[in-house]
Amino acid sequence: MKEIKFNPNGADLQARVLFKGLIVAGYSLRLYERDSNRIVMRRSGNNVNPDLNIHDLPSPARDNVGRVFRLLTDLRGFDPVESPRYKVVLEIYQGGILLGEETEEGLITGGVQESRINLKLIANT
Repeated sequence: MKEIKFNPNGADLQARVLFKGLIVAGYSLRLYERDSNRIVMRRSGNNVNPDLNIHDLPSPARDNVGRVFRLLTDLRGFDPVESPRYKVVLEIYQGGILLGEETEEGLITGGVQESRINLKLIANT
């Protein structure tokens, strides 16, 4: 699982979900408590409206040390011949600065597909 470091005493964190490729996609984003199955944040969205798919994390930032994201996406490509690839990206920001991202990409099959991204937030020591 990819780890992204952040300043626990710094500005608030945000998560952004991005999609690349000629696809329609819907997602569920969950943030789990450290070493637990308890969900502390749950968001959902899609790429068929003008919303930016940016989500504020719980504050203060230090409360997010050790928490784990799980991004589940269902997607379908429109044209596997002309646009054969897709990409789903989960970006983490602090104070408007991109700290890191995790990406899942693949070939469009023409049917409904799933993407799963897991990411852990850790303190920058």
